[in-house]
Amino acid sequence: MLPLLPLLLLRATRAGDASVARLITDGSFGAEYEARGEPYIDLLHVRTSGGPPRVILAGALDAESEAALKAYGGDLKSGHIHLNSGGKYGAAIARDAAATPCDERPERAYALHAWSWHNAWHFWNDAASLGNRLATTLRPGDAPPALFVFGGVPPDRVKLADVVLGAVFAGKNVRDGRQLFKAEHAKVCRHVHWAVGPRVVGPVDGGGFARERRRSADFWRRAVAETHGWTDAASDAPVVVFANRPCDGGKRVAMRCVRPDAVKKLAAAFARLGAAFSSCCPWSDGAATAKRFFDADVVVGPHGAGLANAMLAGDGLVVAEIHGEFGSEQDLFRKVADARRGGYVSVRGRGSGSGMTLSDADADKVAACALGLWRDGAAARRRNGTTATSEATRAACGAVGPDPGAAAGTCFLGTRGRLGAAPFAKLLEGAAPVGHDVDCATPGKPRPHYYVCPQAVDASSLARGKPGRPGPPSDKKKAAPQAPRRKKRGG
Repeated sequence: MLPLLPLLLLRATRAGDASVARLITDGSFGAEYEARGEPYIDLLHVRTSGGPPRVILAGALDAESEAALKAYGGDLKSGHIHLNSGGKYGAAIARDAAATPCDERPERAYALHAWSWHNAWHFWNDAASLGNRLATTLRPGDAPPALFVFGGVPPDRVKLADVVLGAVFAGKNVRDGRQLFKAEHAKVCRHVHWAVGPRVVGPVDGGGFARERRRSADFWRRAVAETHGWTDAASDAPVVVFANRPCDGGKRVAMRCVRPDAVKKLAAAFARLGAAFSSCCPWSDGAATAKRFFDADVVVGPHGAGLANAMLAGDGLVVAEIHGEFGSEQDLFRKVADARRGGYVSVRGRGSGSGMTLSDADADKVAACALGLWRDGAAARRRNGTTATSEATRAACGAVGPDPGAAAGTCFLGTRGRLGAAPFAKLLEGAAPVGHDVDCATPGKPRPHYYVCPQAVDASSLARGKPGRPGPPSDKKKAAPQAPRRKKRGG
């Protein structure tokens, strides 16, 4: 296999540029395909046409473009748009040295396949990958970019999707993917950014994707704020947003919602600690919903897609996720907190047939832990330093341990409670400090969302500046004692 080429920092375009091909192996979510030997590709200063779909390269290609095409192949890969697309989204890469090179400012064309945009978590999976590509390719002075959505733009998308995408792709610049290869577009000069990469907000092996998640969340937050004229609140009081769902959808939904009486207890608990608490959201109003999450310092709520909208929050966000049906913490929304360089609290829901509930004492514990993590992070930002876990936060959240890879007697503040049976009974399964890193960089990890990486431990907490080496749980399990076998009668 040819060595993969690094991402080119795109230069400003000039009239008459010949086409350029560049492999994308760094600074994007292409790392999953890089591991398979399949980098992504950008085709610059090109035109597209239909019947059959083609991307037309004009002029004499430079040596790096020749090498890129040799490594990538002669067709845009349908599987990079949708892994199970059966080849229906691909296009030929046609070279025409006699064609006239682009002589106008190119339109940047980004291509993806929508994945269930009626669900905020699925939308943000796509948006996280797309935002990273936008952040690494858009340049000042570019023509308005276009987004080509293969499989069609979902008509039942969440309202917030239009607010987020509209901050970059104004007007009619979110289009059906088939329009990219319409015959009438043959004269349009484009930079084609083919595919945006795998979705890594969800429960997958992150492999070091924290940088991309954070870059993407920064990009979208800035773009939406500039479009709507939003600025960060001047108040020092933390803003707490509770993202709930109705409890009237049957038994399954009941274990994914928090009862109104418990929400009132949480509101009182956060208020006693000096926070401004409000329930969210006006889901039918995308801009109002986006603003609520934009202003949030702490987002609390049951496991559910609405928590993903916290991608719009500011640095140091703390997500407190209350688990019911799923029992213990997965990494779906801890990665949302990670995207905002934030912290995370895993709360064990107290279930009933009418929704999850909390006692007054439970609510006080959740509020104290979440706000403790947030205040530790805020203090670190003020001094521009690493988050140090305070004694008060340690007492509020509880130290989970001892850790199997650490020195004897050392406990860590991290979401490790779910590794054993006994901690499952705890209200607070664990907490990860502001600034922790969800991803493990070590390859070959077994089932990565079942344990916490070393980076998830605060580097300046219980081990005096050294996080230790928690690592994955040991594969060596003690055999459970077996009951003695009964002897068969008459044998």
